[in-house]
Order: sequence, then structure tokens, then C-alpha cells
Amino acid sequence: MSSVKFQSAANLATVLVAILAVGSFGYGCYQFRKTQNGARQLQVLQEQVFDQERDSKAVELTVKYNELMSQARSGPGSEKEFWRENLGLTIAESIFRLRKNDFGWRETVMWMLSNHVAHLKQTGLNCPTYDADFVQLANSVTHTDLCRPH
Repeated sequence: MSSVKFQSAANLATVLVAILAVGSFGYGCYQFRKTQNGARQLQVLQEQVFDQERDSKAVELTVKYNELMSQARSGPGSEKEFWRENLGLTIAESIFRLRKNDFGWRETVMWMLSNHVAHLKQTGLNCPTYDADFVQLANSVTHTDLCRPH
């Protein structure tokens, strides 16, 4: 009879261990899902913060662009005027790269490019050094292939 009691105790212990194992596994799955949800929420928050930072930087660059363009122009063809135009284009490309998927910012960059059409048509762009999508936008604003040899 003691072997029957021993066998019953062993069976009961096996069942209890199995229940504990299933419970531990279930709790582990719960913790995993909870961690995954937390990671997703954190990623969304980080993307929102990065988006706000990019927007803030684009605003700063727009202010800088407006300050640059409000300065008196130098004579056409002067070295100072060339660098003023170049800086304006660099700022426009920087804003474009920060916010290229935002329609409003894209329109702002198009407006900036429209202020440089004469310069762009005269000098073109060293296209490999610019963002390819920015070059395409500049080409559409100027109705010119700015990558042609000059």
C-alpha cells in the first residue's frame, strides 16, 4: 500500500509541477506582451519627439533663411552674392531633408527654390552632392535639368 501512496504522491507532484510550469509559461508570455507593448509605446513617443525636433530645426532654418534673404544683395556675379545664393540653397535642402514628407514644408522649400531660379539656371547643381529628391524638386521648380554640365 505504501507504493500506491508513493505513486499517488508522485502523480500529484507531477500534476502540480505541470500546473506550475504552465502558470510560469503563461506569466512569462504575459510579461513578454507587456514589455512589447511598452516598447511600442516608447517607440511612438520617441518618433513624436524626433518629429517635433525636426520641425523645430526646420523653423530655425527658415528664420535663418529669411534673415539671409533680407540682407542687401551684392552685385550680380559677385563672390559674396554667389555664397549668399549657395547658403540659401543649402538651407532649403536641409529643410527638405528634415521634412520632405510634410506637404507644407515641401511647399516652403519650393518657395525658397523659386527665389533662386536665376542662380540655379546659371550655375546648375553639383547633383551628386545633393539629395536626389531635392534635385528632382529643384528641376521641377526651375523647369530645367540642373545636373547638365555647365
